[in-house]
Amino acid sequence: MLYINLMGAGLIVLIAWWFWWRTPTVHPSQEGKIEIRVANGSYTPAHIQVPAHQSVTLTFIRDDASP
Repeated sequence: MLYINLMGAGLIVLIAWWFWWRTPTVHPSQEGKIEIRVANGSYTPAHIQVPAHQSVTLTFIRDDASP
């Protein structure tokens, strides 16, 4: 019974870390251009950072086959 309770508590901590405590890696823009790769339903980089009032060009490259 203790083993099951410890596993449940560990799962709760893992979920809390995944949704609230984890800080994503932020990629700053360089020269106003950012290339975003789309593969298997995910975007790389997932988070970008651009200063306020700065123009930026987002280029999306899709690696998945078109439906």
